[in-house]
Amino acid sequence: MERVIKGFEDPHSGVRNGAMFALGQFSEHLQPGITKYSNELIPLIVNYAVKVSGEYFYFVNYYKGPLTG
Repeated sequence: MERVIKGFEDPHSGVRNGAMFALGQFSEHLQPGITKYSNELIPLIVNYAVKVSGEYFYFVNYYKGPLTG
């Protein structure tokens, strides 16, 4: 689990995406033992989601212009 947690902190998006996939697989197959890591994992998942959404909106604004409402 420590390697997955480190993967979330990697500067390369491919490694971070791999860490998210691995976490999903662990969550599916390692119940209920994985729950002992929830205090570490939940903040990582939230931060990952915020970062990914920020990257998406940067991409949209850069390549397609400002979003209009």
